[in-house]
Amino acid sequence: MLQKMLTRTSIAPLTLVLFIGGCATSQSPSTQTVVGAASLDKPLYLIGSFNWWEVDEKYVFTEVTRGEYSTKVELIADGQPYDFIIADAKWSPGYTCGYRSKNTDRVLELNKSSDANCTSRTNNFQFKPTANGTYTVTINLSKEVPRVSLSQDS
Repeated sequence: MLQKMLTRTSIAPLTLVLFIGGCATSQSPSTQTVVGAASLDKPLYLIGSFNWWEVDEKYVFTEVTRGEYSTKVELIADGQPYDFIIADAKWSPGYTCGYRSKNTDRVLELNKSSDANCTSRTNNFQFKPTANGTYTVTINLSKEVPRVSLSQDS
């Protein structure tokens, strides 16, 4: 009899844990993303070491063509690389774009595109300017893999 009582009281907590655990594993809604979007539903900003990692309206991306956005930034060629990321004001998942591959995409070169990962909060792009000036940073979100490029204004 005692053995039956212990068995019954041991099963009840186990059943409760299984029930609660089953509720906890339900799927969450999918994360929204800027990738492949026809238009942005919130602004994206260039955020980096040049502006103390703050969101600044001066560096908001504007649409150039469908799915392609750009902004301008003044950089000084002091021999040090600038780190930056492209994100919305809250660095939201799906709206925060850094490099895709550390080996091939992290360091940007003038007039060359690099793949971006728009679910990364820590994969900062890097660029070391060779001349002082205004640079245009462009992100193309129309493809499955976003592309980031940088050019120097004349």
